[in-house]
Amino acid sequence: GTTIFVLDEKTPDAPGSVYAIDAADPTDLKLQSRYTTSSLIAGSMSVYNQYAYVPAQAGGMDILNISSVTSPTLVRRQPLLTGSYGAQRILRTLVVRLNNGYLRLLDATNPTSLRAIPVTNFKGVKVATSVDYMYVVGSESFDVYRIR
Repeated sequence: GTTIFVLDEKTPDAPGSVYAIDAADPTDLKLQSRYTTSSLIAGSMSVYNQYAYVPAQAGGMDILNISSVTSPTLVRRQPLLTGSYGAQRILRTLVVRLNNGYLRLLDATNPTSLRAIPVTNFKGVKVATSVDYMYVVGSESFDVYRIR
């Protein structure tokens, strides 16, 4: 599509926002909607199909249904033990970068009910994927996970 989503990181006293912008004509961008998040946001969000995964520094993630870009709705607030500052959807796996430097893997087959993938939280510096595998380079390790 021609819709882009932009995160607006606010001060620690105010929540952030997710803006949906119509970019069909790059010389004439049009605001389609604004969603105010539950807390301060930072880092990067992931958009996959009709869902946006928005990291929240206060300890979790907002999952938005963006099938109607003019009125995004909150599907779920996913609690995490610590704040997060990045999310990347890879097939059915959601990789969440936590504030403490660790990565958390979540099964996102059903975005309304994310489940932790039973692996130990690990520190990851870079994440890359192929069709069936996710490669995680850590400060002292290199791990490979089957994701399909």
